[in-house]
Amino acid sequence: MPSPRPRQASAKATVRLSSWAPRRRREPLGLHSEHVEEKLRDETAAAVRAELGGERFEELAAEGRELATDDAVAYALDWARAIVASPP
Repeated sequence: MPSPRPRQASAKATVRLSSWAPRRRREPLGLHSEHVEEKLRDETAAAVRAELGGERFEELAAEGRELATDDAVAYALDWARAIVASPP
């Protein structure tokens, strides 16, 4: 299967990782996002949802919410390595 386009891969990683963070890190501690952070997250989610489509966005968000911490970190590192390895 061919690799997704760089922008699409970035959108997918954004959804997965932004869905993981609140569920796995903040909610168990009773922490809440700052207003500015929530606004940025909502704007980013809207743009990525428009790019990927609502159904695919929700699938990726569900995958992100279920990532274990070690898996999320490994995924983020793999994503970062891919970005560094493929200049614009």
